[in-house]
Amino acid sequence: MAGKISRNSVLMKVTMFILTFALMLGSLTGCNTGPEGPMEKAEAFLNEYYTVQESELADFFYEEVALPYDPNMEGMEAFEEFGKMVEEKYGPWMTERGYQEALANRFVPGVEMFGRGTFNRTTAHSIALMDEEEYQDGRMYYTYGVDVQIQLEDGETEVIPVTGEIVMEKVQEEWKVDLFRPKAEGLQELMTYGVSNLRITNWDVEDKIGYVEVYWEGGSGGAINADETAMGLGSTFSFRMPSEKNLLFNVKLFDTEDRALVEYGFETNFSSGRNFQLYIMWDETRENVILSESYDSAIIGGADGPTEIIVSDDNIKYTLQKIVDGQAERTVQIADSCSVDIVTKVVMDHMVRSAAWEGIDVRELDEYYILMDHQFEEGETKENYIYIDQGEIYYQGGLDGRRSNITEESYRSIESFFNY
Repeated sequence: MAGKISRNSVLMKVTMFILTFALMLGSLTGCNTGPEGPMEKAEAFLNEYYTVQESELADFFYEEVALPYDPNMEGMEAFEEFGKMVEEKYGPWMTERGYQEALANRFVPGVEMFGRGTFNRTTAHSIALMDEEEYQDGRMYYTYGVDVQIQLEDGETEVIPVTGEIVMEKVQEEWKVDLFRPKAEGLQELMTYGVSNLRITNWDVEDKIGYVEVYWEGGSGGAINADETAMGLGSTFSFRMPSEKNLLFNVKLFDTEDRALVEYGFETNFSSGRNFQLYIMWDETRENVILSESYDSAIIGGADGPTEIIVSDDNIKYTLQKIVDGQAERTVQIADSCSVDIVTKVVMDHMVRSAAWEGIDVRELDEYYILMDHQFEEGETKENYIYIDQGEIYYQGGLDGRRSNITEESYRSIESFFNY
């Protein structure tokens, strides 16, 4: 009798164990195979976007589209193929509206494109979604934070925190990204970390420099104004250079008739994101164009005659002016780090946008703001204009420059400097 009871007891225990295990397994598999919620899908997208271990898209663009491109059918076919590759990678994650906006603002495939240029690899860590809000149409809004680990060529690692906003929409029972807005400052730092740049500024050679070419072993670069006009006074061409400690390179200047003016050779250190500045200027006789590593003049020529460089305290990075009815109502100097950060976010809001249109003569507006960027190393001050035109908010580089939309938040932050 005792033996029979013992066997039944064992049988019951085994049966209960099997049932319990089956229930646990069913629960687990149910979680894995069931439809993903908006948070899970958003986290998966952010992991996909900020993790770049391969650069297939960027490699194809630079090797098949950018370098060999010319306006023939083969070049167009390569560009179209690149577009298909981008859509295949990011399209399934996003609504049509979300994808088109991200594409227009160069958010996709931004990180990968810049990663190829620096040979950095990135991995998303600690993805956090916050400030959850449900819209009336059922879409879900979140702010996000991601710690992105960058691994450089030499094995060194750095963690850069990035933030942004993401909106998820349910499309045919599947959650997709309907809006993706990385914050400009974090995205810019991530994209440019470790990048080395050669900057060539036209110091005082007016109406002559057509374009600039740079050559180094295994690579080259060229720069020309979009409208093919002469390089303006104080304007700068920038070139991304290889990260090498002792890089030999040549710079060649051409006039507006495609004639070579001069060619110079240089050797400098471009490792660890180091930059190098050159100036296009006249020699002492003002007969020959030269390239110099420093400037020794205190005057920049201009269309209305020479303009003295603004000389002021080097701590003043920006100056803001509020113009009302053609008169400067008030001027604010931006010197403390907090104020500089606010203004820098506005500038970055403008820089990350790909869409730009021909500017207007802002002097015809009743009210606008002038943001003066004091670049003491280059010895110049650049004027930018922030204004509202027909209900749209714009940032315009120079009186004759192009303009792009910026957010209402950026405009309000500029207004805040004059609200007391």
